[in-house]
Amino acid sequence: MRRSRRTPHDPIGLINDDDVLYGGEFTTAIATLSTLETAAARHHHAEITALVTAHRNCAQFLEADADPAAVRAHGPHWRVDTWLSARQILLAEYAPACALSLSTASSRINHALAAHTNHPDAVTALLHPASGMTVQKLRILIRETEALHHQQCAELDAIVLPRAAGDNTAQWRRRIRAALLAVLGTPIAKKIRKNRQSQRYVAISPDGDIAHLLGELPLAQAQAFTTALDDLAGDAAPGDTRTHQQRRADALLTCVLGPAAFTRDHSGDPGTACFDEDGQYTIIDPAETGQVTEMWDLIRQLSACIDLTLPRTPLVTVDVTIPAAILAGADTAARATTQAGPACPACGSHQPDPASNTSNTGTSEEAGATDANVTTTDLRAHAVINGLGPIDPDLARTLATDARWRRIVNDPITGIVYDVGTTRYRPPADMRRRIVARDGVCRFPGCTRKAVYCHLDHVTAYPAGPTADANLAALCEFHHRIKHQTGWTPTMHTDGRIDWISPTGRKYTTYPINRQAPPRTTAA
Repeated sequence: MRRSRRTPHDPIGLINDDDVLYGGEFTTAIATLSTLETAAARHHHAEITALVTAHRNCAQFLEADADPAAVRAHGPHWRVDTWLSARQILLAEYAPACALSLSTASSRINHALAAHTNHPDAVTALLHPASGMTVQKLRILIRETEALHHQQCAELDAIVLPRAAGDNTAQWRRRIRAALLAVLGTPIAKKIRKNRQSQRYVAISPDGDIAHLLGELPLAQAQAFTTALDDLAGDAAPGDTRTHQQRRADALLTCVLGPAAFTRDHSGDPGTACFDEDGQYTIIDPAETGQVTEMWDLIRQLSACIDLTLPRTPLVTVDVTIPAAILAGADTAARATTQAGPACPACGSHQPDPASNTSNTGTSEEAGATDANVTTTDLRAHAVINGLGPIDPDLARTLATDARWRRIVNDPITGIVYDVGTTRYRPPADMRRRIVARDGVCRFPGCTRKAVYCHLDHVTAYPAGPTADANLAALCEFHHRIKHQTGWTPTMHTDGRIDWISPTGRKYTTYPINRQAPPRTTAA
């Protein structure tokens, strides 16, 4: 047998001189992928079992007289609510323990409970490779049958599970849908369709300097939506260098935010997305925004004369928190000095000494950093679009002068808020504004709910703890209830960080939105 030739386009030598025989490495790789798929199925079975077991034992963390999901009696400072359910208690512990978002953890819990309750035979099949059941096929089965009750699921499983081994995921989905119609008839299909449409949503998922638009829409409306975007995008005008997809995106923003979403480009054509050489929006000043708004109101008045209703463009203002150093034109917030710890006896390398970490605004000479084991590093400042994440200094300085954004200026080291802009009028007390600006999001481990939508919780319960900045933290409604009904214990420090201990003894620390968590170090 001839050996395979390795080339830059064929690094593992899959193709031999006849271009028909496969190399041994390829065969091994395919066998490995098949083995990993089997292992993933077994791992998923273990995950479902663990989540179901944890769910079954959650009620022990409530008070002895608690009745899960029943009305809860409590003190005069709380509005009426209910006891937490087992699922909610599990969610609060599971999400931070596995570094998952609430939505991801909630989805996994729902999947595990649905699989255990409605498809026990499919869960067991995960342990048997010959059954053909995979993680993805189980997810499809649960999604397609979520409107069915337990007995209907059992009838369906009896039909489709024996054929799982011969289907890929697309064939498996078609087989399930055919079985639904054959066994349960059209009424069930209508019920499933109605249930799926009730789950429609639109969400924003940040990804660096951009964000992904996610969602689920009814099929017919989704097709009408994309057709309308194509029509609005139209053909490019002379000199318009945007691609068709870019024009679709601009059309969507204009529909939602109105013509003020975009400024006038340098050629004087209104309504065109205008970006600078760095890919940032050009600045919109208040005067131009006002002119466009007035023009849009006139268009709306004219449309009323012909019985055409145009939606009113919402007033949208977004908070961007900016370190004072960035507004001053500097990208460096401070300098960090680290004293190396003792040398490792095995390799001779030095571990950082956590006790020696300091931050200052001077130079290493001013700090007396002359020892060879002392390292001085510039700390880069960055701003934060509240609710989405960090942005670079150049974009922050641009947004600080834009009429659509409210700037919040803070100290990058201490996190102390210096100034809150007044572009958008809100009437809450100064204390609430300070806490919201400091925390940014819910202070429960792993939660990203914006602080503006959160409660202000007394870390040490009132009246034992004062109503003061040093004893208040933003907690979303869900985690506020978790704190008061279960054994989660927070301790707030003067620098704004909060140490949490969960009912199972796990420890977490959360920080104000503009304060970086210290790096984790491992022992030598």
